[in-house]
Amino acid sequence: YVLSNFKFANTYRYWNSGLNMPLPEAIYICDSDDQTAFAFLKEDFKTIKLLDTIQFSNKITVRNLYIYKVNN
Repeated sequence: YVLSNFKFANTYRYWNSGLNMPLPEAIYICDSDDQTAFAFLKEDFKTIKLLDTIQFSNKITVRNLYIYKVNN
């Protein structure tokens, strides 16, 4: 499941068109706990649960990735 409600959503958003909504469950991965994204997720899912936070780093950046399980 890819959030597609944003102005600069990437081409992965087209994957959603092949999904039979509502989905029973999905994984959502992001790099912030943006409440705007959660508002969009709540349009399609009843529960949002943080599963894990992992840190990605390389020579250029250090970034936290948040992994959520969303379901109905």
